[in-house]
Amino acid sequence: MSERIESEFGLIPIDWEIAKFEDVAELRHGYQFRNYDFTEDGIKIVKITQIKGDGHIDISNCSFIDKNRIESFKKFIIEKGDILLALTGATIGKFARYKEDEIVLQNYRVGNFFPLDYNVLSKDYLYYYLSSDFFYFQIIARQTQSAQQNIGKDEINNMSIILPKFEEQKEIAKTLSNLDKKITLLRQQNQDLEELAQILFKRWFVEFEFPNENGEPYKSSGGNMIESELGEIPEGWRVTQLKKLADKISKGTTPRKNEVDGLELDVPFIKVKDITDDGQIKFGDIESIPNSVHNGSLKRSILNRNDILFSIAGTIGRVTIVPEDLNNSNCNQAVAFIRLKEIQHLELIHQWFKSQSVQNEINASIVQGVQANVSLGVLGNLLFNIPNDEFIEKWNAVIKPIYEKCNNCSNEIQTLTQLRDTLLPKLMSGELKVKA
Repeated sequence: MSERIESEFGLIPIDWEIAKFEDVAELRHGYQFRNYDFTEDGIKIVKITQIKGDGHIDISNCSFIDKNRIESFKKFIIEKGDILLALTGATIGKFARYKEDEIVLQNYRVGNFFPLDYNVLSKDYLYYYLSSDFFYFQIIARQTQSAQQNIGKDEINNMSIILPKFEEQKEIAKTLSNLDKKITLLRQQNQDLEELAQILFKRWFVEFEFPNENGEPYKSSGGNMIESELGEIPEGWRVTQLKKLADKISKGTTPRKNEVDGLELDVPFIKVKDITDDGQIKFGDIESIPNSVHNGSLKRSILNRNDILFSIAGTIGRVTIVPEDLNNSNCNQAVAFIRLKEIQHLELIHQWFKSQSVQNEINASIVQGVQANVSLGVLGNLLFNIPNDEFIEKWNAVIKPIYEKCNNCSNEIQTLTQLRDTLLPKLMSGELKVKA
């Protein structure tokens, strides 16, 4: 290992520098759009709410401005590959890289970062440096504590950045980028598998076009249908409430501060933020609670593998299944969990919760208070059409391999994410060197 010297970040290689941020990079603010600027459609505006904690930008739910005004805001167009950071509020410090081809505009409290000289500071290296604790802890130390957390250009300009030799910057970024590319590919595979599962569910349980004994679509080939509370269903099926299929429908709670102060935090404690909109679990973000609290005041909300989790407060409607890695974990009061009597119904009920009809029914039952919420009673009274055991076997023979592939992808994503997060500070500090 090359000789190392002491710096404000600890030991770094002797031939690396610590540069002042404003000497090598620039932060550009977006435009301060007003409510009267917004239209029902047009060009999307990226606000801090679009920057998600897992490093991506979600433009599925943006505000718009009239597309005919685009010329007035050309300098605020976000280019593919731009590095964005939330500068305000609870999301402060969250960053992401824009990866879409669609033209979008940058709102004021979104920061966009650029190297001053692309031959001195690699933009890819800058992205990974901004994602490191070396940068995040500087933000936390400098944020203003007013009505809303805030970080400005002056504060960021006075921050420091670890600056390896340019060729080393590129190799560091390449090493981390290769891992991110694998993670992205696995996430896409998961998304494709989930879409396939939803297509199959809709065909079999909504349209009733599953194959009959002759291999023909059941309903369109004249399969016998009967009337039920949910309309026509195949003969031999039944409509039943979720509470009759479940051993337990409950929710978590939040421990008091004096219960956790000074104790070792070792049991995962799942919140809504830990479940993505597409039903993945963000393992790296999960907080923990003491084992004594887990087995004490929160004993009633201990989670088992294969419990179905459903968000019932705040962001309502996120759904996932507890994996093996989170067996014997816990959750807070915004997360409901459903423990089924028969494991053979697991994938079917999970798909019902993801279906548009159930999501619509739950949305219609939301109570608006300090925080929007849905009661456990609403969940328990949900009606599902359930086939006989013979049909469930046929369904599971098709759907379970898809779920198994999804789980394998998720496990590999978790492994690669942990590897990347372990490597990042070691590469950024020069503790682990790459060949330039």
